[in-house]
Amino acid sequence: MIITKKKSKMDKAEELIKVPRWFLEVVEDALRIQHNINCDKKTGETCQDRNIRQSLIGVHKLLKGQELSGMERFEKLVW
Repeated sequence: MIITKKKSKMDKAEELIKVPRWFLEVVEDALRIQHNINCDKKTGETCQDRNIRQSLIGVHKLLKGQELSGMERFEKLVW
């Protein structure tokens, strides 16, 4: 009998996957467009705005070959 350990959420978070560069570029463009739309609103920053910024910064870092820190949500968006 073989007993295997069930993967935890953390184990899955550490898995690496291959993604075509062009797809990440498309995702980055979509996130940038949505971020720009949200910036035009006069309602102040929402939780969803921070989610979009976090994702945009993360994808941008990946495309530049940088490591993800897990703190992208708190970083300023700089181009």
